[in-house]
Amino acid sequence: SRVDSEVPYRVYKIGKRRALRLTFRTGTSEYWGIQQTDWDDAPAIKEPNDTQAIRGRSYSLYFNGPNLHMVVLRAGGATYWVVNTLLDTLSNETMLEIAKGLRPLKK
Repeated sequence: SRVDSEVPYRVYKIGKRRALRLTFRTGTSEYWGIQQTDWDDAPAIKEPNDTQAIRGRSYSLYFNGPNLHMVVLRAGGATYWVVNTLLDTLSNETMLEIAKGLRPLKK
């Protein structure tokens, strides 16, 4: 994957909430992304299929059948969502590795 050259990131608001979206493109012209927001109870992340603790951090997991579609991490007053491609082509392992690599920026 590589950062999308057309719209690599987007900063916007969801109502009064702030959000940042990083968009990545795979070699097959599919897109996946990382969303960061200060909205920790958004409707899309209310009901995870599973929760997993890895290295002291808790991740909420959202599956589409056997495919991991979204991984959510709450840290430092923000919520980070790793969202798979539309067809869920990133493997479950890749999705978890991306999420484990997220590091909130220090203020």
